[in-house]
Amino acid sequence: MKIGLVCPYNVAKGGGVKEILLDLRAGLIERGHDVTILAPRPRDLEDVDTTGMILLGNGTDFKSPTHTTSHFSVSVDSDAIDQILEQEQFDVLHFHEPWVPVLSRQILSRSKAVNIATFHGALPETLMSQTIIKVVTPYSQSILKYIDEFTAVSP
Repeated sequence: MKIGLVCPYNVAKGGGVKEILLDLRAGLIERGHDVTILAPRPRDLEDVDTTGMILLGNGTDFKSPTHTTSHFSVSVDSDAIDQILEQEQFDVLHFHEPWVPVLSRQILSRSKAVNIATFHGALPETLMSQTIIKVVTPYSQSILKYIDEFTAVSP
């Protein structure tokens, strides 16, 4: 199978989702699948092995309510996405943290593959988190119609 793993975060930096994606990619390749990671293009690619990756658009840093900094996509040329999807012909696209703007949403709305979504974490129970949930909910609801299967690894 041709599988695309969509990561909203900076692949040049460490992190749990990135590590899971790399391990998942290795395991799927070991089982005979053709696997590509799609992620935002980091500002600094120095010392990053991008083998088996397609890097798209531009990214920015964002400080989360949990006081971590994430780097995620803020703009990707829709023509570039269309070209990649046409060229790659994925059977399955597996979106990790699909609620994180913007890359996943742009790919989901154009995908003809089976779309799987995995949610890795839960926001802490704080006033700031509740505010973020209220703001993000309409965006999150807009992507649900494109997702065929959901998984979650955290409560």
